[in-house]
Amino acid sequence: MEKLFLSLRRKISLSCIIMLMLVLSVGCKKDSVDEHMDPVSHLMSFNLAPDKAAVNISVSGDVITNQPLGYPNYTGLYQDVDPGPQTVQSVDVGLNAAMASASLSFEEDKYYSLFVLGNQGNYSNIIVRDNYESLPVGSGKSYVRYINAIPDSSDLTVSITANGSVILATDVHYATVSDFFPLDGLDLVIGIDNGVNVTAQETFNFQIGKAYTVLFTGIPGTPDLSKAVKIQYALTGSAAGN
Repeated sequence: MEKLFLSLRRKISLSCIIMLMLVLSVGCKKDSVDEHMDPVSHLMSFNLAPDKAAVNISVSGDVITNQPLGYPNYTGLYQDVDPGPQTVQSVDVGLNAAMASASLSFEEDKYYSLFVLGNQGNYSNIIVRDNYESLPVGSGKSYVRYINAIPDSSDLTVSITANGSVILATDVHYATVSDFFPLDGLDLVIGIDNGVNVTAQETFNFQIGKAYTVLFTGIPGTPDLSKAVKIQYALTGSAAGN
């Protein structure tokens, strides 16, 4: 009986050793696979063309949007694209026709935003790099940038007020995307005006350490409230620098 017990114990020990070797082997293979994953870049896309209800985004011929982007929607997440030279195209789903294209060489592991702008047959794709790595962590600030997506020939005067004091007042051309800049996040009043047919104002409370994109959108003077001039924002990232 004792010999049988010892024999069983040896068999169990041998089985455990074999299982351990298999686990280690699988783990090593997994690590090897992880170490050799294909490099990627990251792209977030916005449909800011008010007369386009369904837009797909393709990168070098491959559609990357999981579903068409309505106006004024965005992907909400960054989607992986191959690094290197790429042609980014916006496509009107209803007409199955290209709207605009832009070419860019994407850097590995960097983040980018695509803004589809325009109205009534005149469209453009604006691509910018989202340099979160340059935004200091622990600064006690939120980070904001803006884009003028209002298809109007007049420049906008953009103003940002905090606690009754104007901290920014500048003129902005159509299709301009600003860099991210630091702000105290509470009770920021952001206004736009072109002195003719564009005026809007909103109050925002932004979270410290987060990065936001403020969108100036719409068609001046339109009676369609769904396409009227608005100030909106999207939470797009976080500070990642030292």
